[in-house]
Amino acid sequence: MPINQNVPLVPSETLAVQPTVYYNLFETVVWLGSHFGTGATTEDALVPLIWANFHSRAVTTVDGAPMHYYGTQNYEHTWQRSVSDLIAHKNSECGGWAELFHFVLKAQGLGVPDAPVDRRVNMVEIVVQPAAGPAGLPLRMAIKNWTFNAAGTDSPYAGFDYKLDRDATDDNGLPGQNNLNPYSRFKNHQVVVYNNQIYDPSYGEKFSGADWNATQLAWENASIAGIYILHPDPGGPNSGYMRRKDQTKLETQFSNKGF
Repeated sequence: MPINQNVPLVPSETLAVQPTVYYNLFETVVWLGSHFGTGATTEDALVPLIWANFHSRAVTTVDGAPMHYYGTQNYEHTWQRSVSDLIAHKNSECGGWAELFHFVLKAQGLGVPDAPVDRRVNMVEIVVQPAAGPAGLPLRMAIKNWTFNAAGTDSPYAGFDYKLDRDATDDNGLPGQNNLNPYSRFKNHQVVVYNNQIYDPSYGEKFSGADWNATQLAWENASIAGIYILHPDPGGPNSGYMRRKDQTKLETQFSNKGF
């Protein structure tokens, strides 16, 4: 397996003429693996070195430009969703960050099709499960941190007692890549699963447990403050009612988006 090869870099962040079918060989993608993984000769040595850079939450392009997770203040319209968007605009939502880490590992030869299942590099989408709440309205996840004040008494939905932005208010969030307070209300989230661990490159955090359920619960409890229901009232597009995340059980579904 080719680990930390001296792969020729691609100038000006363009794609290679004939990249492998597994990843996009942007110069930054190759550099993030080969530079930070210098000296590693095995997968087990390489991945922690690469991940330490993502864990710093200060990832840059090869020329030193910081790349941001929800760096724009226009949160509702962050359309940068892929690794090419992230590199071009220095900004992306979770999909671009998951793709970036995914492709960095692929560029180093990890996760080939005949690799053992636990050594494949999987992009995974996370959604609230069940997807719909009372009256069939959609459920969403509120990423930490939130303050839960006294529950209101006017919620039309049992169990969802905290009115968004009144009874439950968004605090400074979990810090993300080059952004101390990223957006926090989501329909889904994307991460990378490798070697039975969850890598969340948007926030630079990694999770593991005694088994897969414990690993998934570790991500949920560290990440999700509450589950909220969208409600079409005059308060705005994200107005609705929230409940606290149940720390004792799984409340999301992980779906493989490819490897």
